[in-house]
Amino acid sequence: MGAGTVVSNTLVRNTIVQRNSYLEHLNLENSMIGNHVDIQGDVAELNVGDFASFTK
Repeated sequence: MGAGTVVSNTLVRNTIVQRNSYLEHLNLENSMIGNHVDIQGDVAELNVGDFASFTK
């Protein structure tokens, strides 16, 4: 978990999360999340670059 990242109601396994990202209501496994990413919803595996936003 990178500095400034907020994780709420989320399960994270075998995943890299960079700085200043927001993860909520997720089940992430075998994933890579970039900087300044906002993800909300239930994703299993995800590879996302910087400054992305996903809401389910």
